[in-house]
Amino acid sequence: MVVNSDQAWQGDIAILPDSDLLVEGCTITISGGNLTVYGNVTIQDASIVTSEEAVACISVAGDGYIKMNNSKIAPEITLVLKDSAKAEIYDSNVFSVEGRNSSKVKIIRSQISQIRVFDDSVQYLEGLFGMMTDVDKYSSSGSPCPRMEIYNCSLRSVRIWEDGYSILSVAHSKIGFLQTRGQTRITFENMSVVSNWTHNGSVVWNRRQFDHIGNFQIEWGESYAGGEINSSGAEVVIRQLEVVDDPPAPLPPGLLGAGKFINMTIYGPKWAKKETMCFINFTGNQVASMDPATLKIYRYTPGLGWQQLQTTGVDLSGQYAWCNITSEEEVFMAFLAALGKGSGGGALPELASQYFDVTLVFGLAIIVAALVIAAAYIKYTRRGR
Repeated sequence: MVVNSDQAWQGDIAILPDSDLLVEGCTITISGGNLTVYGNVTIQDASIVTSEEAVACISVAGDGYIKMNNSKIAPEITLVLKDSAKAEIYDSNVFSVEGRNSSKVKIIRSQISQIRVFDDSVQYLEGLFGMMTDVDKYSSSGSPCPRMEIYNCSLRSVRIWEDGYSILSVAHSKIGFLQTRGQTRITFENMSVVSNWTHNGSVVWNRRQFDHIGNFQIEWGESYAGGEINSSGAEVVIRQLEVVDDPPAPLPPGLLGAGKFINMTIYGPKWAKKETMCFINFTGNQVASMDPATLKIYRYTPGLGWQQLQTTGVDLSGQYAWCNITSEEEVFMAFLAALGKGSGGGALPELASQYFDVTLVFGLAIIVAALVIAAAYIKYTRRGR
């Protein structure tokens, strides 16, 4: 169905599953109700407004999908994604976007005033400029996949309001004020925090080299916090992660490699116990000649060779190998690889993502326990990184 002339929609309206609607070159006025999308809606060069500036909501639910190109949703209307819904917003103007449940939102070169993130909703932001956008995260799970990716943006604030696990990936972006809580994992390239970075909980500040964010290849950059990193009752750990294609030495006989190799360095106070969970993703083609059930993560140490980590395994449905590393060293270095036995079997199904095409997902779960004191107020200043 195509709508290309101005219309007024009265009362509550639903776009049913398996329905396709194109709104093009016109203005739709919502009056006395809300719009719910269960099917597919494309808004091209169009505007969605309300009568007499009444408050309304566009909800994308179930497996619904909405795409906006060069369009505008009035400030009185909130765009809400629920369940497994998806949205793509390009060169458009939307005042408020909310992601809930397991929804996915991709926002490119658009003007958004407020982005609110709940549950396991995933966001990818690119090219948001003007320091006019506030991003608020209210909760998330401990799943290893990233919950928010920010690329080439200028945001007024990114604020995490609740304890628990939060995962951020930031590249080539400027954030006015950064607030993190709970167990926060941050991977960054060329990120600057203009004002203060405040934190309460356990934070990992991770630097990543030659890895992917979204569909973009990013390279080493300098990052800094313009104010202070204030951590109450916890320690700040800085990580450096390099993703490489080749191992530093021949693999053990009978074992093959899956996915990329990781060269990881962990910095932290010697008295603080640091526990890291690392995930190496693989595709069906990468294990086509392997028995993926035998995958384990190995660590290479000069003079000792390849050694299987004590706590390691594989998730075949998620297509990643995982390991736990515990260290009390001030500087801990490890070269990691996912290795398994050859089999000559067929390939597993490929995993495809419209939103996050990454070869490596690096999940970090940090528990920082002070061995000398029960609580401390620690201030860290990191400038010019």
